[in-house]
Amino acid sequence: MTTWVNILIGVFAVIVPVMIARRERRTKQLTCVKVSSSRIIPDAVADRWSVVADGAPVPGASTTAVRVVVTGTQAIVPSDFSTPLGIELKAVESIVAATVTRRRPADLAIQTTIEGPCVSVEPVLLNAGDMFEAQMLTTSVVTDVVLRGRVADTEFLNRRSLPYPPGSGPEGELLGFDRVMWYVMPVVLGGLVSWLVLAGDSARVSKAVAVIGIAGLVFVANPLLVRALDRRRGLSQT
Repeated sequence: MTTWVNILIGVFAVIVPVMIARRERRTKQLTCVKVSSSRIIPDAVADRWSVVADGAPVPGASTTAVRVVVTGTQAIVPSDFSTPLGIELKAVESIVAATVTRRRPADLAIQTTIEGPCVSVEPVLLNAGDMFEAQMLTTSVVTDVVLRGRVADTEFLNRRSLPYPPGSGPEGELLGFDRVMWYVMPVVLGGLVSWLVLAGDSARVSKAVAVIGIAGLVFVANPLLVRALDRRRGLSQT
C-alpha cells in the first residue's frame, strides 16, 4: 500500500506542473471585473437631493466602475473583432454616461458608445497586460457585468472582484511573511515528508519516486503556482 502511495505522489508531482504550465500557455483572454457599484444618493436623503444629467433627473442614480484587462499572453488586434466588444450591465435599464477613467498604457485609445444597458468598445489593439477602467452613471445598482461580442480565439472571463492573492499586502503583493509561507514552509514540510518516506519500509524505487515527486511539488509546482497567482494579481492592478 505504501508503495502505491509513493508512486501516486510522484505521478501527482509530474501532473501538477504540467497543468500549471498549460494555464500559462499563449492565449488570448479578456477579463472583466466589476470594481464597484453603489447608489450616489442614500435613500435617507433621496427626497431632498437628486442627480441631474443634461437637464434631466436620473432616477436611482448609481455609479459603477468596470475594469477590462488583457489577462492572456497574446495581443488582440483590431482585425480579431467581428463585432465591437460589449460590456453589459445586469439589472440596469439604461446607462446615462460612460467615461474611461483609467488605462494602461496611458496612450491606450478606447472609444465607447452607449447602447441601452451595454457599453460598446470599438476594436483596438490590446497587448498582453493592457487595461482600461470605465466609470458609468446608471439608473440603478449593477448586479453583474458580462463581456459580449465576437473576438477571434479570445476567451472572456467575468469576475466579481479583483484577484488579490497570493500576498497579504494592500494590493495583494507578497510581504515577507507571505514569502516564508509560500517558499520556506513547503521546503520544511517537503523535507519532513521525505524523511518519513525514506524511513519507511517501501521498496527503494518507490521511495525514490516519492522523494522526486515531493521535490517536484516543492521546487517546481509551488513556485509556478505562486508566479501564476502573482502575475494574475499584477495584471489587474493599475
